[in-house]
Amino acid sequence: MASRVNAKKEKIKRNRDNMRKFKSVGRKGTSRRKMLKKAQASKARQTEAEFIAQCYITAPPPNSVEEPKQ
Repeated sequence: MASRVNAKKEKIKRNRDNMRKFKSVGRKGTSRRKMLKKAQASKARQTEAEFIAQCYITAPPPNSVEEPKQ
């Protein structure tokens, strides 16, 4: 009976070692959908930043020319 218990323990150890040796790391990289979403979000963020920058530009109106005072 002892050899049977010993065999089970050895099998459990072998299985554990093989699981560690052959385990899959998982998917490397990102999915296509996630990449497209990130690109879309980046583009939206950039256009939003440009719009906000336009709101805070301090420049004279286009057709106003300051005349020197005499």
